Amino acid sequence: QQTKQQVHFFNMYKLDVGVDTREAAAIERRKNMEKQRKSRIFNARERTIGVDIVSLDQQIKEHKEKEEMEKQFHNAFASEMIRNDKIAEIIQQRQIKDK
Repeated sequence: QQTKQQVHFFNMYKLDVGVDTREAAAIERRKNMEKQRKSRIFNARERTIGVDIVSLDQQIKEHKEKEEMEKQFHNAFASEMIRNDKIAEIIQQRQIKDK
């Protein structure tokens, strides 16, 4: 007969599971891990060897913001030029009319 301590030890270290079953489970687990690792390594979209994705995304965001600001500045400048041209044309027409 087994004592409570022996049963606890037996269950604690899973000695009731056959060695072959534990080995098969460990082998299956390693195969799955290797399969997942290969899918990460050979997938170019997910592979991040030596690349800091967060920093690259931040740089892209900053670059787009800079381009947007430059575009807004350019549009504002162009609008101001058109306004000044219209004012100059009105002034020129008044001068011709006054002569």
